[in-house]
Amino acid sequence: MRITKTTIKATFNDDTNVKAIVTVEIDEAFLISGIRILEYEGKHHVVMPGYWDCEGNFIDFFHPADKEVYEYFRKIILTAYKNHKILDDIYDLPEGYKGG
Repeated sequence: MRITKTTIKATFNDDTNVKAIVTVEIDEAFLISGIRILEYEGKHHVVMPGYWDCEGNFIDFFHPADKEVYEYFRKIILTAYKNHKILDDIYDLPEGYKGG
């Protein structure tokens, strides 16, 4: 399994912990949309799409099976986000720009 495409769907300003919404494509066959990049305590975190149940627990729709796969996803997604931020700084992209 490998991530064949990463798309930054939206970015957000400093007023929120959510910094970006990301879609990844796996093996040119399967898309995962709604992955969020959060920033808190000075670090970026990758959060898979999911929902809050009635007891206040967050339930992932999709999640990596082990730490090695999670780290692979995290590395690819955060690298795409950082590259997007570099382009934003260079080209002064508008707020909420949807990269392709």
